Amino acid sequence: MYEIEYLGAPYRHDNDEIRCFRAHLINIVAGNLVKQGRIIYSPITHNHPLAELFDLPKDWEFWRKYDEAFISTSKSLLIVTLPGWLDSEGLAVEAEIAEELGIQVEPLDPLNYGVSQEQIDKLQQMLDGDK
Repeated sequence: MYEIEYLGAPYRHDNDEIRCFRAHLINIVAGNLVKQGRIIYSPITHNHPLAELFDLPKDWEFWRKYDEAFISTSKSLLIVTLPGWLDSEGLAVEAEIAEELGIQVEPLDPLNYGVSQEQIDKLQQMLDGDK
């Protein structure tokens, strides 16, 4: 049977540009993991386009039941440590759910999966400028 890895990352933000840029960076990480042959479920890769196309809520509470269902079937929760990850409420709850279910939680440095330092710096500047 295949072992699914759930890719968690900070996403939600009131600034659409920040939220969309985060989704772009998460897609880079997800794509590079898939290229390695790993079975990845990235809720942001899946749900961000749906939320944009169908004007669905972009908050974690709306997507919680979907995320819980996928976390519960995953062997691990990979946390992409993009700027803002420590402040992400959704990511904190995802980690809590995984830990309660005995699912391994591990950080993932986006620099090791196709995201450049320039992109990290741009996101940090966007976050700093939005305060």
